[in-house]
Amino acid sequence: MDLLLASLATCAAATFGSIGAKMRLPIDDFEVAVDADRATSTPRVWTDIALRYHVRSDAPIDRLERAVELTRRTCSVSVMLDLATSLTEKLFVVSEVDESSTVDIRHRLLRAGMPRSSVAMRGDEAATWFAVIHDGVVEGTAGIFAAESPDGDSRHRLRGMATSDLVRGSGLGRMLLDAVCDRVVADGGSSVWASARTTAAGFYTRLAFEIVSDEYEVEGIGPHVRMRRGL
Repeated sequence: MDLLLASLATCAAATFGSIGAKMRLPIDDFEVAVDADRATSTPRVWTDIALRYHVRSDAPIDRLERAVELTRRTCSVSVMLDLATSLTEKLFVVSEVDESSTVDIRHRLLRAGMPRSSVAMRGDEAATWFAVIHDGVVEGTAGIFAAESPDGDSRHRLRGMATSDLVRGSGLGRMLLDAVCDRVVADGGSSVWASARTTAAGFYTRLAFEIVSDEYEVEGIGPHVRMRRGL
């Protein structure tokens, strides 16, 4: 039964990749994941299956939605399972966005209980922002700022990274960070640094960041450590 889901994800990914190429969509990265519920009594069939398309692309979202729709109609495993169970698709897009579209999630997740104006950061107007978008809602964000680290070993700073419960733990945070790091490399950078909350340090460590400072307090927010990743 697990292999059935693996076959579905593989078929959908191969089909989506082929359709994206034919549509000339600028896709930098993508993956297809599967969530499924199984009956508790015999025969223990899959009763509900959801395909999650995680796509890093600056293509118009309606074009990506069209590619997902065509995938559903032409992936043989998808067509077969759609006849036997409830099969749905969810599209999550990682792309570059305007800073203004990230204010709501940054305020909600990073400055809860504080004035909305507290979201503003020095250099916002020149920063590059990326977001995870699902059904027109920003569910994750991260910004890259031109700012030298206190140690002088990096001139690109990661700031304002946050992901909602909907996408946390899904791999979309990693895809979001990949977009940031690729932009740093394109800008001629060889590393990126961040002032990270200690509660998030484990996430960054798993993605090749290292802690380069002692713990310190950021007033009104809590304990932080400085982290760095070579690129």
